[in-house]
Amino acid sequence: MALTLKLSSAVLALSALASAQNLPSVAPIQQPPAKPATLEPVHSKNYDPLLDLPPLSQNKVSLMGGTVTKLDRVRDLMALRVFGGDETKIAFDVRTKFYRDGTQVKDRELQQGQRIYVDTMLNGTTVFAKNIWIQNGPVSGNGTGQIVSFDQKRSILKLRDELTAQTLDFQITPQTTIHEGNAVRASNVLVPGSLVSLTFGPAQQNHGVVQEVTILARPGYSVSFFGSVTFLDLSNQTLAVRNNNDGKTYEIRIDGISKDTIRQLHPGSVIGVSAVFDGKDYMARSLGIAPVSNSQ
Repeated sequence: MALTLKLSSAVLALSALASAQNLPSVAPIQQPPAKPATLEPVHSKNYDPLLDLPPLSQNKVSLMGGTVTKLDRVRDLMALRVFGGDETKIAFDVRTKFYRDGTQVKDRELQQGQRIYVDTMLNGTTVFAKNIWIQNGPVSGNGTGQIVSFDQKRSILKLRDELTAQTLDFQITPQTTIHEGNAVRASNVLVPGSLVSLTFGPAQQNHGVVQEVTILARPGYSVSFFGSVTFLDLSNQTLAVRNNNDGKTYEIRIDGISKDTIRQLHPGSVIGVSAVFDGKDYMARSLGIAPVSNSQ
């Protein structure tokens, strides 16, 4: 089940949702790429008005940066999660120019999950990509996801990014700080299946160097929630609770809760839940319903 509802499937996208944990995906690089010295004109001298697309209008161009979350090559559309913002639908076609490291490349170089910068403009009512710069390698920023593995010998952390579902490599160093709640932990807590958020610096040897890791949940560990039920699905034995402690929404399985208690639940019920994270789901072990106050 995707992390968009329950924090447990990941993605770094580590991004935005009534989700298990609504945390930012990878943050932007600090500076946009330098534009090539010269760009081709919007249409060539061989432009054919009957066969070719019309030339682009000379509308104002805006620079946007973000992560490609969806890519539809049939309709020539992509969804871009803007750095620090929401998803934006952007169209592209044969008039769009693609660049990597300042060199023009084919459109097939654009892939879902990449970090890009885009020169955008309005083409009628559609946001259109005039130029796209594809970023290489890991970038500085923040990420959230689920640990796939941790190589203690090489100190390489493999993380499945929350947003893109890609597996990314990060370097843990003696300077990396690892937090779990209010405690500082050693690197042996970085076990597969754990949900984490992290901040990382510029890449070294093709790996982002992690500055700080925060353990959000470890398999087998108990977690407590208190808040209002926002969603209840009795057929799948799941509910979603908006946790008062952090303001986030978590999906919890209630298979182990008595039917008498479940029958008293409804959206809006204020509950306290003790659950265990099993590496995939939060499994409720006990659940209490707060009494409804009768105000006059």
